[in-house]
Amino acid sequence: MIAACDTQDFVPFGREFCRRHPGKFQLQVQNAVQAEHGLPLLKSFRDISIQENNKKEQWHFRHHIDDPIATEEEFDEELYVSGSTVVWSKGGQNGARSVMKTFTVESQVLQVSDGTVGYAPNVNSKMAQQE
Repeated sequence: MIAACDTQDFVPFGREFCRRHPGKFQLQVQNAVQAEHGLPLLKSFRDISIQENNKKEQWHFRHHIDDPIATEEEFDEELYVSGSTVVWSKGGQNGARSVMKTFTVESQVLQVSDGTVGYAPNVNSKMAQQE
């Protein structure tokens, strides 16, 4: 039997987090004496753009199963990119998510990748015993 259910769109956690993220901001240091009065105004127009801001977003979602070496149980990781901001988040099976790290850079992020670092504690000890 096929059961019908209310389908929902997947919304990345990083997208929700970026709505509250301050994004890029730059603190400008004002000199005490400015010889050219119109120059700061001219420089401020440089940052204004009339074009629509088309931020491209992408995300990578990984599910981690129980690992006997790891101290944690099952969890999901999301690596979300929008414009110049990258959000790395992690969540458990209870539905709670937390942000592990965010990065914001000057230019637009083109591509991100993630990886897993393995650890084999017995490899070095076996090699030392053979020598």
